[in-house]
Amino acid sequence: MALEKLLTSLISVLGIVSFNHVNAENKIDNIKVGFSSEIANEYVAKPGFIFGSGPVNQTTLSLSINNVIKKEDTLSVFAWSNYDITDREIHEVDTGLNYSRGFNIKNGKLMVEISPQYWFYPSGLILNYDYAFDARVRYQNNIANTDLLFRNIFAHENTPNRQIYCLTESKSFKAKSFGVVPGITLSFINGFPGTKDGLAHITPKANFEYKKGNSSVFFNAGYQFGFNTDKVKNTPVISIGFGLNF
Repeated sequence: MALEKLLTSLISVLGIVSFNHVNAENKIDNIKVGFSSEIANEYVAKPGFIFGSGPVNQTTLSLSINNVIKKEDTLSVFAWSNYDITDREIHEVDTGLNYSRGFNIKNGKLMVEISPQYWFYPSGLILNYDYAFDARVRYQNNIANTDLLFRNIFAHENTPNRQIYCLTESKSFKAKSFGVVPGITLSFINGFPGTKDGLAHITPKANFEYKKGNSSVFFNAGYQFGFNTDKVKNTPVISIGFGLNF
């Protein structure tokens, strides 16, 4: 329990930390250290379910190595936490590995990712734990960005296999230090008790970001339109955060 409290405390303070590996000539390509944290109005999970009372503080810690097997690939370990400010509880901590590989193709870039994950729930609000596996494909070109995510949450004890499919279409606009990314996400679910299989929600959204040097400030605003049971509600999805990288 003491170790778990220490881990979750560190996650609440730290954001993103990444290290690039030593290249074939034994020279350090670069080392990047960063912090990132955001406040959201509530925790809306990818299936559209709302957990806790909100608002929440969500932070991420990640260690990454680039060009592990091939050029344009990255191997990383990460941890993510969700702290509910009203409940004064850490409702969820996700940990895992992520391997991504980029491919330059005609008129754009393709990115493929796989990620085995372990989630645990310190407060006991959701379950005790879950094992999950993500497979993701991203395609970017001058017209739009396409992001397709498949997630399987494995059965254990009295919990069945559950699947999530998310499709996000977005477009990036940049002007000097400012960036705006409007987009829309469609989420489909399968196997979640008390819900209907199929379309769970449609969420139009936009991300606004300002970067200066090694720091950034971002604001996300969207609205979830639920199309399932009362577990997937209509709700705004709003967050604001900052990042430091050096």
